Amino acid sequence: MDIRNISEIESFNGIDGLTRLLSNNCNSLSYVIQGFESKRHMHKKSDEIYLIVRGHGITYINDESKEIASGDRIVVPKGTYHYFERRGIDTFEMIVLSCPAFDSSDVSF
Repeated sequence: MDIRNISEIESFNGIDGLTRLLSNNCNSLSYVIQGFESKRHMHKKSDEIYLIVRGHGITYINDESKEIASGDRIVVPKGTYHYFERRGIDTFEMIVLSCPAFDSSDVSF
């Protein structure tokens, strides 16, 4: 049985605020605490689903933008440029499911 508190799991690839909760060949599940703006990027191979857990912000997908908040789900198909901005002073937290599993070599800026 593998039970750990999220505070005991190391950040992924040394990226502050990104914690890999689960990963296998098929998919990965990550928890993100974001106090900054992410960089515009896309994944050539992975589809992603984001679930906003806390806070609010703006998501940019290709040339569109939309306000997002706790409870919102965002689907980002592979090959789609996207990034997020936090709004306000609240922590911005989200869960990310990537399929196939996230691979940093799959990221294009």
